[in-house]
Amino acid sequence: MDKIALNSFSVVLYQVAVYIIPAIFTVIFIPKTFGNIRYFLKPQKNTLIILLSAVFQMISTLALYAAYKYGGDLSVVGPLAQTSTVLTILVGIVILKERWNLKRKIIGVILVLAGVALLKLSI
Repeated sequence: MDKIALNSFSVVLYQVAVYIIPAIFTVIFIPKTFGNIRYFLKPQKNTLIILLSAVFQMISTLALYAAYKYGGDLSVVGPLAQTSTVLTILVGIVILKERWNLKRKIIGVILVLAGVALLKLSI
């Protein structure tokens, strides 16, 4: 669906349609949602992390849509885009010192990297 839509619209316009329009409808049809957003807009020690996460998510999504639009094979681009989960897990382990289900996380990272290697070999 993304690849088809991106052939008709620019990447930025599609990004606006995918993220902004649903947010507007949510605020219109569920007005209490807007009140809950204020909590996240208050300056906190996590505000910088939240803003950086939003910026990186935006860059990631723009790169993904650009890859779809400019000829990326969907069966390769999609799985590669999901390797961001590996980065999330590694950041959790290294920076946040998360140790819950550590063995499972490590096994998952190894399986994902093996899958990416198999994709690379099949191209």
